[in-house]
Amino acid sequence: MNTAHRRWRHRVCAACLQVLPKRLLTTLAGHVLRSRSSRILVRGFAAVYRISLTDCEQPWQSYRSLAEFFARRLRPGLRALDGDDRVIASPVDGTVSELGRIERGTAIQAKGYAYAVSSLLADRAHAFEGGQYLTIYLSPSDYHRIHAPFSATVDKAIRIPGTLFPVNSLGSQSIQSLFTRNERVVAWLKAEERDLAMAAIGSFVVGSVQLSLPTATVARARRNSGPPATLLMKPVPIDRGEEFGWFEFGSTVVLLFGPDQAQLTVQSGERVKALSGIGFWRT
Repeated sequence: MNTAHRRWRHRVCAACLQVLPKRLLTTLAGHVLRSRSSRILVRGFAAVYRISLTDCEQPWQSYRSLAEFFARRLRPGLRALDGDDRVIASPVDGTVSELGRIERGTAIQAKGYAYAVSSLLADRAHAFEGGQYLTIYLSPSDYHRIHAPFSATVDKAIRIPGTLFPVNSLGSQSIQSLFTRNERVVAWLKAEERDLAMAAIGSFVVGSVQLSLPTATVARARRNSGPPATLLMKPVPIDRGEEFGWFEFGSTVVLLFGPDQAQLTVQSGERVKALSGIGFWRT
């Protein structure tokens, strides 16, 4: 496919996605996929996406809906953390879609598309200038629980309202500033000289991102705009590898590191698994 054809296709896709009633369709899909009748789809879904049923915490027959299966936990003991606490653990299973340096307050969404980090966070982003970003895309076949990359205090967590564009390659390569327009949960994790902002970005069919943290608000957002909502009543400690939250369907996580704090050891296009090392702390 030549460049002109690719650009034409992206413009057409962008136009279609703009007018699609994304939240309405997501709400309808959510009702279906959370219904008990959807449990008959679990075995077929696992076969289509080659999901190992032996890795699941429960037998596949015990899941009450396809949505519940999608947000499944793994069998205890299946994953192991590196014993060195300098190692940064991947928060999710997925594919590294983009990574690089944060320059002039921007990060790269996909080739030809940049976005403002301050818009992603709905907050000032000067602490991350000159640092690094890492974007991990979760497909429908991936495990969808989110884990803490390091032992820290979750200083703040907010839900930012927005729309629900798909975050797969079609969406990320067609919609300008997609990550800053979709509904998302952003959390700030701090431990001594280690700082991280983690944005869990909702997607088409993913109504919202849910948190597992004590005292966290779990209600789903029902609006496309407005001020961010605070999700934590007070800072919460979390251990490296501990469950942070979950997606209900495929989505994206963006990690933001401060300057000279982290050395990432993964590359664009690389598959990663939750709890596996993706880099290490310099401090």
